[in-house]
Amino acid sequence: IRAKACLFAAQKKVAKRILPQLSEEQKYAMGKIHYRAYLVMNVLLKDKVPAQGYDVFLLRGAKPYSAIREADKRMAADVIYADWASDGGGQSSVLTFYIPRAYQGAEQFLFPPGAHDKYRDKAMELMPGWLEMLGLSMRDVVGTRMTRWGHAMPVAARGLIKSGVLCAAHAPMADKIYFAGQ
Repeated sequence: IRAKACLFAAQKKVAKRILPQLSEEQKYAMGKIHYRAYLVMNVLLKDKVPAQGYDVFLLRGAKPYSAIREADKRMAADVIYADWASDGGGQSSVLTFYIPRAYQGAEQFLFPPGAHDKYRDKAMELMPGWLEMLGLSMRDVVGTRMTRWGHAMPVAARGLIKSGVLCAAHAPMADKIYFAGQ
């Protein structure tokens, strides 16, 4: 594909791998940004449902003692009404559930053979409870699609902004490649 300019809208850790022309300084800066993994599950509903808002957080109880145990027990942290921006258009609705694996090193568990099925099965086991909180049931679901690395969350760190690392990581390349998002 030939273009005069490009907007790169993905994690900087991906940019480091697919843009060999990055300077060593920019690669270093991109390597200083740490991420937490989120699986994303889209749930297609057979009917249109009124959005309770753009995002509904599924947080309950006290701060978890162990991020790993809590992630396995609760699974979804929030749900987006994916068709919210259509302002009531369309014949059906889509819910997007964000499933955090929000602890250091979690991403390594997303890619072994069988991992996708494992997380999908766990999400489907918990799905009736998620839907019930929204006044829905599994009878309302037409289909699902889960992405293993659908959303990555950059982790804030003390001094990261002040250090200039983020500016260096996001600097455009030769006024042709621009970086957006995480």
